[in-house]
Amino acid sequence: MIKNSYDEEQIDDYEEEDDNDEFVASFTAKQKLKKTEVIEDLTYLEEEVITAYLYPLTTLTGKKVSMGLRVAKDKMTIMSVDIRSQIKIKAYLSQSDDDYDLIETVDPMNPSEQIMRRSENLDFITYNLKEIDLGCLYLLTKEAINEDNFSTVKQYVAKTIIRSVDTDGMEMSFASIEEFSSSFKTPPIKIVLSPPMTEKIKEIHVTTPKGTLVGNIKVVDNDGHFPELIAKEGTEIYPKLCFPFQTQPVLSIVNYWSSDQIIPLKHITAYLDSKGLNYDDDFSLQDFLVLGDSSKYPTLRIDHAYSIRYTTLGKREVGRWKGGSYNGYYFDSTWEDYNSSAEIKVGDKYGYTVTTAPDNKTRQTLYQTITSIEDVNVTSKQSYRYTTAFDTLLLMLTESFWKDYEFKGATKFEYVNGEQVEKINDTRIYEISQKYSQQDRYAVNTNNWLSWKKINQDKVNSNPSMTKRIESTIALLSGYIKSNFSINKGDNDDYKILLPFYFELQNAIDNPVNYVGYTDIKVKLKSLYFEFKGKNISTKVKEISNNIIYKLDYNHYAFPEVTSQVETSSIPSSMPLDQQTANGEYSKYQLKQFSNTSSIQDLIKQEYGNGIINYNPISNGITNNGEFSLDKNSFVSELKVSSFYGSGLWRFNFVDVNNNSFIIDLNLFDKTETKNSFINLIL
Repeated sequence: MIKNSYDEEQIDDYEEEDDNDEFVASFTAKQKLKKTEVIEDLTYLEEEVITAYLYPLTTLTGKKVSMGLRVAKDKMTIMSVDIRSQIKIKAYLSQSDDDYDLIETVDPMNPSEQIMRRSENLDFITYNLKEIDLGCLYLLTKEAINEDNFSTVKQYVAKTIIRSVDTDGMEMSFASIEEFSSSFKTPPIKIVLSPPMTEKIKEIHVTTPKGTLVGNIKVVDNDGHFPELIAKEGTEIYPKLCFPFQTQPVLSIVNYWSSDQIIPLKHITAYLDSKGLNYDDDFSLQDFLVLGDSSKYPTLRIDHAYSIRYTTLGKREVGRWKGGSYNGYYFDSTWEDYNSSAEIKVGDKYGYTVTTAPDNKTRQTLYQTITSIEDVNVTSKQSYRYTTAFDTLLLMLTESFWKDYEFKGATKFEYVNGEQVEKINDTRIYEISQKYSQQDRYAVNTNNWLSWKKINQDKVNSNPSMTKRIESTIALLSGYIKSNFSINKGDNDDYKILLPFYFELQNAIDNPVNYVGYTDIKVKLKSLYFEFKGKNISTKVKEISNNIIYKLDYNHYAFPEVTSQVETSSIPSSMPLDQQTANGEYSKYQLKQFSNTSSIQDLIKQEYGNGIINYNPISNGITNNGEFSLDKNSFVSELKVSSFYGSGLWRFNFVDVNNNSFIIDLNLFDKTETKNSFINLIL
């Protein structure tokens, strides 16, 4: 008879047997694993068994790479390793290759040029690995890493990690970090020793290699937006206008704002200092532009005036009158100061005295009325240092004004015998109009200066720096002088963009009725890029992330951003007349240098107009160092960096909202590829 149930004692016996079976199975597995390791230790040579260390890698912002990496010639993913996540293993090497091979094409446009690079691979099996995330990328080293040895220890990156089919081990294949490269020798990943950034970032501090000209540093947040990166107080951004003229064999650029066509900023400020003036005061250029013989006192001539107002100061005699009406005299006379103002104008009535009797003693007052004030000449005694070169500049300024004013008032129309006849109304204006009639206005006005130079060749040869200063002044006065020495010939206000600073005329002629000419040039220092206030100069450029759109009277313009394809300039020369924003063939980049150190800021200011037009990053030696704030605290996913001559060590210090700093040192750009100017850092 078969029983369908068990008593309690039998059940307890079966439960005890089940527990024993589980223990035996567990013990057997451990013994099997231990036996496997013992067998492997006996099977492999001593040098084929190594102790290694695994570290899971994430992006700098803590993301896994299970979705893959974006690899391109201008992209680099920053991977973070945390030494606290170390996994120690014993690796049994099945293969260890270490050789050189042609593994990469340098330039897709030139497939015959390749790189011979050392390649090292480690294939092995390991056991007793408790936890491993197969969706994670791993770093392997042969010694435990720390802050001291991280930059020197040999590093390997996982290619494959799979579970062994016939054993309880894990089969792994690692390649040296150097093998992870892409076209143009830009490694797709860069491993840094840092905990991941998991909070919003509020600041980024940047240090570049010496001589680097920065294009832009753009932040990309998790939504693909571009928060603005703005210089903090104390960090000054200095713009540079550069024209690349060749990219092979090396990148070469014209540093236009350092050319001798720009008056050195330090010369202008030194002149203002000598006059006891602030940098935002208006001042006369007469003592700033001294070349040639002393001219006569400058004379202001007006052919037809309506009114003349003047003040006289001096001394006059006072005393008591003694004697008759006609034969008396003053005695006890003394002298006193006087100050008297007067005005005459058309329509005024004045009395004058005439004698009417034969004895010439009878007097009568008659009256005269002013109907016209003609041929007024006012000679200035104040401008004692006027020179003939400055007179020529006054002439150019005067003629430019009347040409722009369309010689209004030069002629007038009268009716003679019932017919309308054109007659000369103002001789001086008419003479200028005939000088420019059917002529190239720019050439005519330029010839005023060229003729003076030819006549005064000895003065020009003995004073080349002052000659250049005067010609550069014409460029700074491009808004008022039409000539071949003016930016874009002075036809619009491009000069405000294409010059680091310019002169704003303070004594401009305004709607004259008759001829007037300039007898002085009073200006104020102005700039779209600099703020001149008191004795201080600060920069207006605050953003490092974007190029500003400048709004002018005739134009809106933004300099193109530096990309991976540097365009060379096709300008035939760097003459001011060739500088214009409207011509797309003129490749212009506005690069930047920045600093938060006053001594370095002073050095950068001295570069404007220093005459070194061919930029040399080695001799420049300026290290950019600045602190920037995001306009909105953001989770940062990318950093886009562009520059000229940016090869070398960059330091980025990311500061999160909790004031934690994440300092990342990166070797960016290839020193053998100077035209490589853009990189996208995936964070």
